[in-house]
Amino acid sequence: MSLGEILDASLWLLRDHARVLVGAAAVLHVPMALLLTAWPLLPVSAALMALVFPLVHAVVTWTVGEVYLGRPVSVPSALRAVWSLLLPLTGTMLLVWLFFAIAVTVIMLASVITGMVVGRFGAAAAVIVTAPAFFIYLGLIFALLAPVMVLERTFGPRALRRSRDLLRGSGGRALGAYLAGSVLVNVLSGVVQMALGRVPVLGPIGIGLARAAGVAYTSAVLVLLYFDIRCRKEAFDLEHLARLVAREPLAVPAPA
Repeated sequence: MSLGEILDASLWLLRDHARVLVGAAAVLHVPMALLLTAWPLLPVSAALMALVFPLVHAVVTWTVGEVYLGRPVSVPSALRAVWSLLLPLTGTMLLVWLFFAIAVTVIMLASVITGMVVGRFGAAAAVIVTAPAFFIYLGLIFALLAPVMVLERTFGPRALRRSRDLLRGSGGRALGAYLAGSVLVNVLSGVVQMALGRVPVLGPIGIGLARAAGVAYTSAVLVLLYFDIRCRKEAFDLEHLARLVAREPLAVPAPA
């Protein structure tokens, strides 16, 4: 599928399964919105978001995967499935954050060395040019990390390598998926913020639901991209069909 077809299919998927997809994300996003509205200066708010977002993404990823494969799914079953993977998921996400921390350290050291050689302005220009490109690259090679972890039960360095290998040749589509999801989240959140931002309880709930819808859509796009890449590179569609045939007895025609 092209990126446009993936975006369109994700919208249809979200429309047809909105209750379970948005509900799975809302279970965590709505309480977080209420909490951050009640205590906007909560010292651990950033840490909470850094922990909650990957979990939300994992829950919705599992839900989209089950829907795509034609299996029955519910919000409780999605939460149970991801809860059983909590420790390896958290460990892998900490590894990703370690990668980003190392990247920041390397960029800072490089800027100091560049500043000593070519001056302060040269160092600033080098950081402005290289840092965004490097972080975009890291974001792209890890874009399919959630589907790899949740749907393949692969974690740690193997999951990072698997995401990188799958995305070879598909970085542009992954970037488009991220941009589409970000635009949807920001537009929905902005509209709800303008309409309900001053309403004490309804406002945060609406913002949480808008963010949940955006996360559900972004997750759907990335999961469909993941399956599309696997179908192209690994003939996943044929593998899945073979599993279905092996699971269900073949229909034998009645004798004439």
